Amino acid sequence: MLPFVIFLKCSRALTCVDRFSSWPEVIPLKDIKAETVAFEFYAYWIARFGVPERLTSDQGRQFESRLFREFARLLGVKVVHTIPYHPQANGSVERLHRQLKSVIRAHATERWTLVLPSILLGIRDICERTAKLIGCGDGVWYSHNFTWRFF
Repeated sequence: MLPFVIFLKCSRALTCVDRFSSWPEVIPLKDIKAETVAFEFYAYWIARFGVPERLTSDQGRQFESRLFREFARLLGVKVVHTIPYHPQANGSVERLHRQLKSVIRAHATERWTLVLPSILLGIRDICERTAKLIGCGDGVWYSHNFTWRFF
């Protein structure tokens, strides 16, 4: 979870990265209660991409709550927690956090939720181009190339 400046009543974000494709998602949250996190994870990840076999999370209480454990059990998701003194075990998410923090700071805005879609588009485009360079094939994420136009 990343703490951000409050705007639109969202001061936190749930960050998810698919281990196979490296697809990043950032879901603005009004709070980090287990109910909120479970609902938003379902609405923004599961409803779009399907149920993952495994979920690696930090030591956040919302992921260790009875509600979230039952949610995962009902869906058949194995939840694995990183150890507190070794956050690198969840390296792709930690890398996404660093990218987000630096780009949001560069935009110098408290309205981070407004620039978030553009930030994610840029991160996803860079990752897609990198996947092509290392031989993962075309269209890992997108079936077309983007043409960037600056105003």
